[in-house]
Amino acid sequence: MPGPVLLCAAATRLGAATIAAALDLGLLPTAPRRILLTSEPPGPAIAARFTDVLDWDAEFAPLRPLGWAPRPQDLPVLERWLTEHWSLPGAAPAGPACSGPESAGSAPGGPLHPGAADTGPALAGSGLAGGVHLVVDTPAALPTLGAILAGARITVCAAGLDAYGPTEVRPPDGVGSRIVRLLHLDLVPGLSPLLLREYGLASTPVPAAPLRELLGPPGTPAEGALLLPEDLAARGVLPAAAEQVVLAGAVRAVAARGIGLLRCAGEAVPGAVLREARRLRLTVETVADPWSVRPVLAVGHSSATLTALARVGGVTVAAAGARRLVPTSERVPATLTHLTVPLLTRGGRLIPPPGRGARTGPALQPLLDALAYTLRPGQLPDLRPAAVAHLTGADAAHGYFPASGLAALGLPAPATAQRLRRVLHLGAHPRHVRPVGDQPGP
Repeated sequence: MPGPVLLCAAATRLGAATIAAALDLGLLPTAPRRILLTSEPPGPAIAARFTDVLDWDAEFAPLRPLGWAPRPQDLPVLERWLTEHWSLPGAAPAGPACSGPESAGSAPGGPLHPGAADTGPALAGSGLAGGVHLVVDTPAALPTLGAILAGARITVCAAGLDAYGPTEVRPPDGVGSRIVRLLHLDLVPGLSPLLLREYGLASTPVPAAPLRELLGPPGTPAEGALLLPEDLAARGVLPAAAEQVVLAGAVRAVAARGIGLLRCAGEAVPGAVLREARRLRLTVETVADPWSVRPVLAVGHSSATLTALARVGGVTVAAAGARRLVPTSERVPATLTHLTVPLLTRGGRLIPPPGRGARTGPALQPLLDALAYTLRPGQLPDLRPAAVAHLTGADAAHGYFPASGLAALGLPAPATAQRLRRVLHLGAHPRHVRPVGDQPGP
């Protein structure tokens, strides 16, 4: 029978680097065979940490690895197929690993901000003795790999800003109870993630510094600007016309700063970028990997890559686009970008984030707790007191909350916050109020 296997799945190169850094730091269990499934070429430094590197998309083609959930009746067949295809150890029941919404009698959520879990190369109860330990860089992989590999214990090693918000993709039944550990890339130092909090998991940060040698940027002189198109219209963040305006404005801002070379991450240059660059006589290039260049300035909207370029690569970064409320799944990354990344105006100026002295993680925590509760009140009911305390406090940031959503939850809106501060019981739940746009809680 094959020996124990550490199976790591990363949707992005940043996710693969975070997992590789966690391996180097002893935050993941060791195994003689370490498989990396990745949707982006990892690069030699990351690949060297693994015994096998597989193309995640090709392995599951024509299905999309992150957009497909197998039918329950197909899971045993798929598990047997993957076990044979990847020469994995035979499936064995993993048993309960953590309490959570799936565990009978368990209370949702843990302490408000639990401390970091113990670190070290030996992970108690990891399920690696002769078995498979699954590591994913996003919970979106759990409906496929987590459900298929029914005998595997699971570590979530989150590499995006969405780790600081509530769980958007709930693990399927029987999968969440097998998650034994949560790691996160430390993009906002001191800020406690809320991902999978309803399972009582404390998260351990993966420092950003070790990713420098895994990702770059290269040790060449900084040159040009790097634009990170994020397909905002397709994700429902901005209307298509508004996204074109944002992209054209970013090009004008780059030109206004006297930068003549614009590199665009991705396989193609958006039409608005190309037209504006030609008008301003900028040189435009495409770059498949944003970590393969060292720009003078990187411009984006709210991607984890933008923040990571600053934290890992020491690159000057700026956010382009209107500061406005965005769909729930994007609101936490957009809010954190607004609070931590300078704004790039069309005239090329960099405007510091609001509250220059309050951009540390602990200072942002009350706002993020309140935001998480309004996004998923049924999922995180114990955060209601924190939400009320923030919204009735002197430093309340009501601009990040839709007034209609606050009213639906019985939370103080800007006009009533001062009056309600004295009469609203912090622990009370509103009666006869149905949350708007919320997913059912555990």
